[in-house]
Amino acid sequence: MKVYQKTQEKPNFFIKFAGDLFAAFVVTLLVLMSVGFLILSV
Repeated sequence: MKVYQKTQEKPNFFIKFAGDLFAAFVVTLLVLMSVGFLILSV
């Protein structure tokens, strides 16, 4: 049972890591877009 639990944890960790990476990418994209919009509006 413990071995099964460990194998179950790994994919979840990778999914969480990918999710965090995607979230960071989206936030960076939004920041760049808002900064670009501010520069254009000035």
